[in-house]
Amino acid sequence: MAHTKSAIKRIRQSEDSTLRNRVRKSKIKSAERKLADALAEKNAESSKSAYSELCSSLDKAAKAGTIKKETAIRRKNRAAKRVKVTLA
Repeated sequence: MAHTKSAIKRIRQSEDSTLRNRVRKSKIKSAERKLADALAEKNAESSKSAYSELCSSLDKAAKAGTIKKETAIRRKNRAAKRVKVTLA
């Protein structure tokens, strides 16, 4: 257990940020699943809205530092490629 006040505060901050990061990552995974389901149905309109939702959640997570900027870019590019191939 931590002894100093700063160490105790750091533990508390770490727990809070872990919870926020977990929520953001969960939203990303949910958006990816929603996109996969829309692509499986081959529904263009729902696929595009699911893709935009995924991009939004990735950008927000990257901005907050939950994931790295390049990771968000890579995942958006891969999703865009899946949308393009499936709906072509």
